[in-house]
Amino acid sequence: MNLPDQESLPTTFNSWMNWFQKRDSFISVPEDIVASLIHHLADLNLFRLEPPDHCFCNLFESDEVSGWESEFSEALQSLSHRQEGFVVDAIWNDPNHPLDLFSLPPNPNNRSKKPDESSRTKPRGNPEKPSSNLSNLQIVKKVGRQLHPFLEAEENFMSWVIGPNTPRNEALTLFNHLLARSREKGQARKWEQVSRRRHK
Repeated sequence: MNLPDQESLPTTFNSWMNWFQKRDSFISVPEDIVASLIHHLADLNLFRLEPPDHCFCNLFESDEVSGWESEFSEALQSLSHRQEGFVVDAIWNDPNHPLDLFSLPPNPNNRSKKPDESSRTKPRGNPEKPSSNLSNLQIVKKVGRQLHPFLEAEENFMSWVIGPNTPRNEALTLFNHLLARSREKGQARKWEQVSRRRHK
């Protein structure tokens, strides 16, 4: 049965933006996050984007569909339970249970390889020469160790989210949004304070 106030099926990017922003779970979600999510959903084959501003849902063959909102919501819910739908799960479902970005499994389809440490060009100069400021050097190394899990989590996230419709800058926008939400809920990793030590 059709609801009397049911919206017609959106067919443009802006109309889908408006539809998402009216949902309770998207009230506090910025516009750029919603736009990036729609692009990501297109990469997951839920939407089909066509110029100049068309955005068609692949679930329906016509824009005259009764009960489409219920069917679309069920499709989002189903997608959120799949491994590749973790971004949908993190934004569409309960925002009080943010995604742990540090526990994402590696993308099995990621073909990128880390550079071979042995093949890197070694710095020129005398390697035996002591650092002019050993304290600063150790601080840099310590900060590097602290940043490593964040950089790994970011690159792993990128390998899942970057796609034909989702460029790296939009994937990074989604990553930062989810990271900020996890910090708000007290799930952020604590950074060990870096202290300067004097070396005699």
